[in-house]
Amino acid sequence: MAYQRDMKLLNYELEGRTGVAAFIDGSYYDVGSWAKAAGVEALGGPGPLSIDDVLSSGTLDLIARSEDRVAKLGEPIPEPRRLPVVLRPEKIILVAVNYAAHGRETHSSLPAEPYLFAKFRNALVGDGGHIYIPRSSRKVDWEVELAAIIGRRCKYIDVARALGCIAGYTIAVDVSFRDLQYEHSTKGYGPNWMKGKAMDHSLPLGPWLVTSDEFGDPHDVGLRLYVNGDLKQDGNTRDMIFPVERIVEYVSDGITLEPGDVISTGTPPGVGSSTDGPYLKPGDVVRSEVERIGNMENRVFMDPMLG
Repeated sequence: MAYQRDMKLLNYELEGRTGVAAFIDGSYYDVGSWAKAAGVEALGGPGPLSIDDVLSSGTLDLIARSEDRVAKLGEPIPEPRRLPVVLRPEKIILVAVNYAAHGRETHSSLPAEPYLFAKFRNALVGDGGHIYIPRSSRKVDWEVELAAIIGRRCKYIDVARALGCIAGYTIAVDVSFRDLQYEHSTKGYGPNWMKGKAMDHSLPLGPWLVTSDEFGDPHDVGLRLYVNGDLKQDGNTRDMIFPVERIVEYVSDGITLEPGDVISTGTPPGVGSSTDGPYLKPGDVVRSEVERIGNMENRVFMDPMLG
């Protein structure tokens, strides 16, 4: 299916209300008001609409086919605050050492199969949201990644059909806490992936969802990350050890993937722990870019929560 325009979907917050907006030709349109005017009952449930609802209801293709009507019937809104691309993912799965050059910079042997770890909803941050430095870490690192958002339930999916499970793509930044990951690990047990990866506000995910058909081939896409304007990472998905479809096949072997699940596909070289930092500190601005998606900016703060 070929889309008529360059449309992107985002979860937004504006003047205290939340919803889904379509970004079309430089303008924002509320998808919920279009759905109401068009009589799309699957999106007419109680409460504010989210991309999670769009994916679980199977209406993403309908919205994509209706770009002109969304722009005509959807309420125009000013530029809103962008929330994480999904708000209630059941699973957030990430792949370690999936770029050959990143493997070399970390002196890691290349894995024989994808090496997975997880984050949770507490980690999610939208474009413009804050990255938190927890009180227990001083080695806070960055990793820009291409993230795939699952669009339909699938399990035991093979490589040939795997890309068909993906609704679209977005940018992820896997904020990592190297001292907690490595220095605080228990001898004989390996790195502490939970403490080193899954802290609050450690996964910026945005700025929006670019549908799979619009995004195209995920295997030749540039990724870059800047800290305070200084280029730190500059890679391409061509360097992936395991392509996106192989990752989806591997993850779905025994794990049911649900609409809205996140699979982040690894990072190119240039992480702070391999380039002598300096690590992130309060006030830093992290800008991440992925070709065909756009860019996202997140400022770094100390975790404000009190014990």
